[in-house]
Amino acid sequence: MQATGLHLPRGLKSRPASHPDSRRTQLRWFGAALGVGFAVPYLGSSVLDLQHDVYLAVYFAAVGALLAAYAIGTGLDVREAATRHWKLGLAVGVVFGFALVRNVLADLAPAPRVLRDIACARPDDHGRLPPRL
Repeated sequence: MQATGLHLPRGLKSRPASHPDSRRTQLRWFGAALGVGFAVPYLGSSVLDLQHDVYLAVYFAAVGALLAAYAIGTGLDVREAATRHWKLGLAVGVVFGFALVRNVLADLAPAPRVLRDIACARPDDHGRLPPRL
């Protein structure tokens, strides 16, 4: 006896594969990203107590693998997606980069008034410095 075709039990129907741009497909990828985004930090820092550099390497590898799987699974043209609005992306990146660098440098450098107060403070007769105002 020779098979003439695919036999599906009664009640089961074959479905075409989901379109990569469908809402359902994108929600599945979003759920996978949420799972990876929670599981890797939890396992790496809480359960396995990895050293910081090793943890970051594992995290970046997991995120890179997820991005590669997304690009392959959805048929994303990475070059086209990266160059679609590159001028706007560059402008927004410069603005946010400037704000980020400014905040980091502001936290590192003490205010000039604080330096002046420390340099000019003279102890009283008992060796105590005057209170800061």
